[in-house]
Amino acid sequence: MRRKINKTQATLAFIYKDIGDIAPILKPREIEEFTDQIIENEDKLTVEDLVSIAPFISEQALDKLAENCRKKGSENRLYVYDRIKDEKTKLDDDVNSVYVSDDGNYIIYTKDDDGDNTIYEMHLSGKEPEKNKIDSEASIVKAFPNSKKVFYLKDDSLYVKENKEDKTKIASDVTRVVSVVDEKSVYYLKSEGMKNTLDKFIDDDYAEIDKNIVEPAYPSYPDEPKYPNTADYVYYLWVSSYWGNEYNEELDEWGYWREEIDWELYYEAVEQYKKDYEEWENECNRLREEYNLAYSLYEDKLLRDMLRAEFMSEANAISYSKFILYYWSEGTEKEIVRDVAYDSPSTGLLTYSTKVPAAVYQKYNDTEIAALKLSDLIAKNGYSTILIYADVLKNLESARSKQDDIFIAYKDKEYKIAAQNASRWDISDDGTIYFLDEYESDKKSGVLKSVKISGKGIETPVAVDEDVSDYYLLNGRKLIYCKDMEDGSGEIYRERKKLATNVYFDSLYSLEDSDMLFYLTDYDQDKEEGTLYCRRGDGQTKIADGVYQYVPVNEKKVLYLTDYNTEKRRGELVIYQGGKKRDTVDTDVTYIFDFNLLR
Repeated sequence: MRRKINKTQATLAFIYKDIGDIAPILKPREIEEFTDQIIENEDKLTVEDLVSIAPFISEQALDKLAENCRKKGSENRLYVYDRIKDEKTKLDDDVNSVYVSDDGNYIIYTKDDDGDNTIYEMHLSGKEPEKNKIDSEASIVKAFPNSKKVFYLKDDSLYVKENKEDKTKIASDVTRVVSVVDEKSVYYLKSEGMKNTLDKFIDDDYAEIDKNIVEPAYPSYPDEPKYPNTADYVYYLWVSSYWGNEYNEELDEWGYWREEIDWELYYEAVEQYKKDYEEWENECNRLREEYNLAYSLYEDKLLRDMLRAEFMSEANAISYSKFILYYWSEGTEKEIVRDVAYDSPSTGLLTYSTKVPAAVYQKYNDTEIAALKLSDLIAKNGYSTILIYADVLKNLESARSKQDDIFIAYKDKEYKIAAQNASRWDISDDGTIYFLDEYESDKKSGVLKSVKISGKGIETPVAVDEDVSDYYLLNGRKLIYCKDMEDGSGEIYRERKKLATNVYFDSLYSLEDSDMLFYLTDYDQDKEEGTLYCRRGDGQTKIADGVYQYVPVNEKKVLYLTDYNTEKRRGELVIYQGGKKRDTVDTDVTYIFDFNLLR
């Protein structure tokens, strides 16, 4: 028989919690006790959890847990625990996340259903928990268990489901949900894919020239001149001689014919040959050079043709997305801006709010992308497709650079903020926008300005203070800012009034619904410690020196770690209860968990 659940005293808890994150800071005895409790209570431990804690537990405990995992599987179990009766009741297995109403009567959770992430709701107010499936293959964007309302994504579509009503599709093709505001409105992004081949970004100024370039014919060279032969310049001379063997009737005498060469004519012929050969050689060289030049131009044309083929290839196409910001409220969708500057979730919109319907962003320049001349690209990069691609991409990114102007979407309207070199944007819970204007990187400071959002839209920015290094919105509302910051410490102000000096700015802490302010001064970066103060009004109270970490419990009690060894990662846990009352809670403590931040 299922136990009756006391709805006023019931507490939901994940028994399977990722103890691997906690194990390194637990004592060996505490880990052993914890593992024994898991086995004793037959709670499940995932294989991933087992691996994460294995280095910190004994072999005996590891063997016990391994056997437990083997026998019982790795489902994550969700329980409800009755603190009065000290009884627990299992609600479901394979649970990934859970959202609980303040009265403990209703939960929204996700679980693994055969590899699919499924969203469920469960009513705990009856005798038996009432489980209802909301949707499968879905992920929660924002859950509001108090009003039994959940926004979720499925197949890139955004839905809202409220109580017992049917789900409502808000939008399709959603790239990212920016913010869900007060259960009533949503900002989200859609993307428009842009893909162009490289030829769309290149001016082919060789195109007309290359049309007329064809493969040149091999040259027809003239015949080479022949060197003069002495045989061509032989003549015969009559020589009178009594002993001659031939009778010359004209001369009526004996003699003989002697062979002679006309050297004068021969050398004239040689000189002419030299002239002819030079002319022939020059002509051949001319024809050769003419051919080589023509063939070189032809080869260049072939290389350009290869580039053109690469430019038109889909494999080398440049892809990017234009992001469109939308606003949805109570069933109505409206496009706010196209091509909002959004690079990734980590470098997206400047800031947004979940309390007021507002988002701050930049846009890309509308500059038309000027095509780069092919001749200039080749002159710089040769015929390297990779280098040319890099230049084209750089040109595209330059043309799509972010505008200096800052824009605010308030509800479904867009407004421009007058800002110059602004940075560090935040929106308070009451709808005031803060930013550092005229920021100077060398001075690491700027003018802290505020912009109020009213029913009429965006008001004119107002200077809060000058030479501001950084600021915080404590609890989403309390503005504290810092001047003259060095190594993380500086003077803290509120409304131009100096509160304290040499404050380690990252140590600021303020309790919800309290005017008390806690901080560390005289911070030692090497020791990672400082002097802890509490401030209320104009009064400042010193709590302790040498504080490594602190967590206010309430306005009267503060837990802090002191005498902390940064190498061994342990120190003394002390509780301050006002005045001179300080009590040691424990020693060899590694870390204080701040449950105020986990709510």
